[in-house]
Amino acid sequence: MAAILESVKQKALPAAAAQYETPEVQLLVGLCKQLQAQAGDKPFFLAAGTINELFGLDGDRMRTWRWLRLLVLDGVLVEVEKGDRHHASSVRYVGGD
Repeated sequence: MAAILESVKQKALPAAAAQYETPEVQLLVGLCKQLQAQAGDKPFFLAAGTINELFGLDGDRMRTWRWLRLLVLDGVLVEVEKGDRHHASSVRYVGGD
């Protein structure tokens, strides 16, 4: 996962990332786009804890959960199956290029 994030950092972010002021949220949009590219037509799993680890956010899962929820509400992600405290949600990136 860390290698995927590093590859995202080397690319231009998708246009959908421009609507967010927070650099971490912009990077998260890019990460989601890359994960979807790797998953093909299938949804991918993404947990708040994984994002915290990747971004070095010291376990603030609520903040990260809010970021993911925001991406769903804004139509960047579609939640396919809702997760819980112990299982990641499955999502699809639909934010475009």
